[in-house]
Amino acid sequence: MRNFLFAVLSIAGVISVPAFAANADVSLLTLPPCDGEFSIVRISAIRPTGSIEGFMKAVEAQKAWYRSHGYKDNKIYTRKIFILDPVSGKWQYADKEVMVIHVRPPQSVERDAAWRAFVKQYRDNSQIERAYFTCATKEQ
Repeated sequence: MRNFLFAVLSIAGVISVPAFAANADVSLLTLPPCDGEFSIVRISAIRPTGSIEGFMKAVEAQKAWYRSHGYKDNKIYTRKIFILDPVSGKWQYADKEVMVIHVRPPQSVERDAAWRAFVKQYRDNSQIERAYFTCATKEQ
């Protein structure tokens, strides 16, 4: 796991996607070649009406959807984000932001009712602030 985090942090290439386009269909085939593994990294803000718990349920529903539809090679990781408190000068966990890393996302998927359900869970609880398509060295 440590090697994976290092790989993400030492990304070979990063393509930023504006927040408004983060839910758009972007084929990995249209990106420049990657000599490692494609990943999608998203930073999401928890909505005032949402919760981290609701967000995490959406993550679990997304993972379950991929497995139930035969996608076995992709991985989805969540990461807490550290922020520096400007007053105390101490590091703490952000309570309104979370990172999701989707490693080896499938090229295309058939979006059914279950897909729309977990997307709704995400939207009810969060808003994508930033999204990146990355090319990282493969995990060893």
